[in-house]
Amino acid sequence: MQRQLWAGLLLLFGTVWAISYGIACRVVRRLSRFARAVQQFERDQDETALWPFLTGDSQDEFFLISSHFHDTLRQLQQRERLMESSEAMYHLIFDLASIGMAVMGLDGRYLRVNSALCKTLGYSERELLGLTQQTITYEADLAVSLALVNKLLDEGQLYAQIKKRYVAKMATSSTCCSKLH
Repeated sequence: MQRQLWAGLLLLFGTVWAISYGIACRVVRRLSRFARAVQQFERDQDETALWPFLTGDSQDEFFLISSHFHDTLRQLQQRERLMESSEAMYHLIFDLASIGMAVMGLDGRYLRVNSALCKTLGYSERELLGLTQQTITYEADLAVSLALVNKLLDEGQLYAQIKKRYVAKMATSSTCCSKLH
């Protein structure tokens, strides 16, 4: 009787083990396929790699993770479109502004200038991009201008305004109100 009980228990244990092993193997294979799909998704930004996991039980962990990736990608794509639209609008406003505008590096070099600034100072865009703010600031206004820029950088102010003179291309001076951001 005990022998039959042990044999029955061993048979039951073997069956449970075989079923558990089979389930574990299927989960491992599915997890492996999911990991490859996530890698492809990250590499190619291609949500179709996750589609096989987006069908089925909505309580399934793979489904939930895939849905999260899918939703995140959609949000990122929407934000990217908004950024591109916003950037295009900024460039349009900058380029078509009736007042002179420039973007400068921390070293005072002009990184970008608009046509109104070029017209005001008499320089071409190419010429201005080769100059620094210090080069075309009227000599008497240079110390005040540099002090203001240093104050902006040191104190983290958002902007400052100064009325100063610039040296125009034809060696004349042009008085402008500069707002630094």
